[in-house]
Amino acid sequence: MASLMISHPLFLKKAIYQFAIFPFAIIPIPPLNEERRKELVKLVRKFGEESKVAVRNIRRDANDHLKKEQKDKKLSEDQMHDAEGEVQKLTDEHIKLIDDILKHKEKEIMEV
Repeated sequence: MASLMISHPLFLKKAIYQFAIFPFAIIPIPPLNEERRKELVKLVRKFGEESKVAVRNIRRDANDHLKKEQKDKKLSEDQMHDAEGEVQKLTDEHIKLIDDILKHKEKEIMEV
């Protein structure tokens, strides 16, 4: 099935002209070729890695906050250990979720 995309100035000009004449004009774009699919998969992986880095940064910030709380005597050693474990558990869950989404999206992109 063709996608709808306006990515080139000539397509845009043609689309505007067609819209003026026939307001429901559709510009079909042929299916992606394998090379473009691979480029999109690389882009998706890049976004996925950036997402994982963001999750890890949040973990680091949370652990820093916990250490500050312990230093200020607001948390005991046991509470600190439990909280760090919970932060790590949440981090692992979100990293797995990102991996699952990436795997699904890569499969979707590579389908012909």
